[in-house]
Amino acid sequence: MTSRGRAIVGFVGAPCAVALAPSCRKPAPEEPARAPAPPPDPEIAKVDGAPLRLSAYKDRFARMPLGTTPVDALEMAVTDLLVVREMGVLGVRPKEGETTALAADRFLDATYKLEGSCPTIADPDLKWVYLREVGRFRHPEGWVVWEARWSCCEDADTCASDAARACFAATEADAVAFATRAKAQIEAIELPDEAREADAQVDDASGMPRTAAVRLRAPIFEALVADEAARSPRLELLRYRFFYEFTRGPGDQRGYRSADEPLATAVRGAKTGSVVGPVRTRTGRHVDLVVAREPALQGGLANADVRKRVERAACREMHQLARNQYLAALRKGAKVLWHRDTIRTELGEAALAKPE
Repeated sequence: MTSRGRAIVGFVGAPCAVALAPSCRKPAPEEPARAPAPPPDPEIAKVDGAPLRLSAYKDRFARMPLGTTPVDALEMAVTDLLVVREMGVLGVRPKEGETTALAADRFLDATYKLEGSCPTIADPDLKWVYLREVGRFRHPEGWVVWEARWSCCEDADTCASDAARACFAATEADAVAFATRAKAQIEAIELPDEAREADAQVDDASGMPRTAAVRLRAPIFEALVADEAARSPRLELLRYRFFYEFTRGPGDQRGYRSADEPLATAVRGAKTGSVVGPVRTRTGRHVDLVVAREPALQGGLANADVRKRVERAACREMHQLARNQYLAALRKGAKVLWHRDTIRTELGEAALAKPE
């Protein structure tokens, strides 16, 4: 009896003496947090048996000039794989953390120096380059802008319509709010003092200027337009150059693009890197980021500055031609198997315009 009582007392006073009591069990150790699964990276093609993945295409597409189509980016992504394979043959490896596109670009830039020197180019060849793109080498004073545009009409008839008047009324508040936000965010980004009034140095590859405003402020402007466009279906982003005076080209064969007077006047009085607007023109509302001023170029090949620019463009073309021929030879011998269903799912029908 006493023994039994002691057992009962022992159970009541020290419950952990009973191993099976739930309260006596040690808490299970917490499992370490699992890292989130990486996003899917499907294979979109086989290139000579090597996989081409979606991430490689996206990286290449992001590095290509404005206006590049998915079809062109797919072809270049294939070329990247082939270039990296050639690098391996030569004993050159991608750097740690380097993507396929970045490694291919680095190798090609080192092999085919687009800004390298050239032998003397004959005058007839220079003249051909000059005349082919005369508007690039001879023009009045101009400006380059990144523009948020709310388009309401196109010509005198449509701009006099009730629909156009309703559009102008509906977009006014949106344009003012966007301009206020853009000025606050973009102009808070410091530019080097010398960059505020600097003339544009045109990139021979893209034809667009190399300025601090393009490098530091344009990406923010683009992001703001993309965000606003989700709420304003009439809003679009444009990047273009225009000239303050409309003049005819040599031989009256072509004109230089001009802008509506209210917009041209506003941009002409602005500093490089500043946000202008909103400005109402006859066709819509505009908010512009002024990224460059281009001084007038006159005098043809007799002008030393013009001749230097034409020589640089012609030289770059020679190097680019050699580079393109090398890449074409690589692609010609490659066997590419496209995964069309995956491409259609991930990139849309437009990406299938050419790959077979």
